Amino acid sequence: MDLSTWNGAQGFIAGSLKLFRLNFERDGYLVPVAFLWVTKNIETGEEFSEPQLSIVALDLDDKDYTFTQLKLLAVDGAAMMSLFATESWKVEASKEDAEEVLQYIRRWGSLKEHPNRKEMVIVTVEHRPSNMTQAWEATIERAEGVAVLGDFTTEGATRLGMAEGRAVNILPIDPKTAS
Repeated sequence: MDLSTWNGAQGFIAGSLKLFRLNFERDGYLVPVAFLWVTKNIETGEEFSEPQLSIVALDLDDKDYTFTQLKLLAVDGAAMMSLFATESWKVEASKEDAEEVLQYIRRWGSLKEHPNRKEMVIVTVEHRPSNMTQAWEATIERAEGVAVLGDFTTEGATRLGMAEGRAVNILPIDPKTAS
């Protein structure tokens, strides 16, 4: 598998989305996970001849600590690609209402109890060789004890470093390619 280009990474991404769907349909939930493709050994600093896949199960009870550690692993391993998947909440808001939603999060710490929240699975990929990041989301509908995952959709790719939040910008920005 050639991960050196964005197009080359698409096969792995598509396979991951299918795997997440199968796991969700089997279990009714998705365990948070991150995949990092590291290019050097974090213990010795030795460069690998091919990127190596590191799979990291995430404990989201302490999100700040978890994502700090994940970002440090990405730096130490000179990661060239990351894929992060988890369940989350979303509130659709116009630009005018966005500040109200942010105030809600600041006050309550989460959208978990927001009356207009939607439950979803979100998958975010960052790809250093192309300097791109892209997110996919699928809505979760729950009824009578059964969870159903909708289709994954995306709004398009953006440049690394342009999104905000603790679960994005996992890869450090390369000053040579940042704009």
